[in-house]
Amino acid sequence: MKRLNCRVMTDSSYTTSNYVVYSDASATGCGAHLDINGEQVRNKQWDLEEHRKSSTWRELSAILFALHSFLPSLIGSYVKWFSDSQVHVKSYK
Repeated sequence: MKRLNCRVMTDSSYTTSNYVVYSDASATGCGAHLDINGEQVRNKQWDLEEHRKSSTWRELSAILFALHSFLPSLIGSYVKWFSDSQVHVKSYK
């Protein structure tokens, strides 16, 4: 099985995630989905200044927006994050 955009970010390969988050950005806005006790969905439209920024900025901002939106639920948890962007992936050893 081929895995795309996958990076392990914990010291233990036995750690399982408590939550799953999906995020995405477009030219007009961003959205995120957290699967917890039913679903939680957050979205926002970019203002004119944000709309003009690079797609890399928008993808990273979508992740930051999701983190801020779901922070109370995610504190102290392991999270599995899905995004269609490779710009945010960092490898930890």
